[in-house]
Amino acid sequence: FPRTLAGPEEYSPKLIELANPARSGASPRNRAGGGRRGRTRGGALVALKLMLNAPNPDLNVLRSSIDRCLNDLRLTILSVDPEQPKLGALLATMRVDYKRMLESSGITLDWQVDDEAMEVDLPVNSRLHLSRVVQEALTNALKHAQASCITLRANSPHPGCIEISVEDNGIGLKPDQLGKRNSFGLRNMQLRAGQGQFSVSARNRTDAPGFRVHMRWPAVDTPSSDSA
Repeated sequence: FPRTLAGPEEYSPKLIELANPARSGASPRNRAGGGRRGRTRGGALVALKLMLNAPNPDLNVLRSSIDRCLNDLRLTILSVDPEQPKLGALLATMRVDYKRMLESSGITLDWQVDDEAMEVDLPVNSRLHLSRVVQEALTNALKHAQASCITLRANSPHPGCIEISVEDNGIGLKPDQLGKRNSFGLRNMQLRAGQGQFSVSARNRTDAPGFRVHMRWPAVDTPSSDSA
């Protein structure tokens, strides 16, 4: 970051980008992963400090950026709270945050979460990594899809299992992008999936234009105790 700032016109575009990670044009390789997420949040806080120290800071930008940092921190705390094992509370909080963010960009959020999915208990580690992949999928769709609608679906096909998909009606990925492991942070999503013991896939939709990220926990079903 620059150590001296002569005026708002010299820092606003870059600092606004840094202070709003969800809207940042970061490269796909830097869009997921715990360390990267932490550095992104740290960069946002540093950018906010610089903006506060600059002459005539834009208070609306500051309020919006601080809200985003606080929302991200709240989601992180909620995702690792051992007294909140159900995914429902985390999804409900995420819905409020992203609905506001998407609507301000003219994008409709279609939220389809079954009651059974809200009641699924997940281990802390799985809940943390699964929530981060959901956030990553929503943020990527916001930044890159050129979509008018983003849909989140969550259901529990049977007790102890949850499936979540994030899909948009945007432009999808070009064939040459689909072959790249780092496209839209897919490699980091896969790393999180391995750590959280769930599966993740990301590909263009076949039923309509757009892109879909699909998650399933656990990655492999375990036989029930009363199975033959």
